[in-house]
Amino acid sequence: MSSDDTEEDDSGIRTVTPLSRPHRNTEMDAIGWGIFIVMFVVALPVIPLFVVYWLLDRAFGSGDRPEEATG
Repeated sequence: MSSDDTEEDDSGIRTVTPLSRPHRNTEMDAIGWGIFIVMFVVALPVIPLFVVYWLLDRAFGSGDRPEEATG
């Protein structure tokens, strides 16, 4: 067993294939935009319900009144 077999080469990435250059992945980009649009369309009708809940909570809820919470 030689000393070359036991030493680790930490100079970079060890691979048998050549590294590719950075490029745009348009297929995954299209899938991501599709998922975003579907989530937006699904969430859009729910947004008014959250606004109504928030307004009712501000009007009738306890809100941030620590003097009522303590006694």
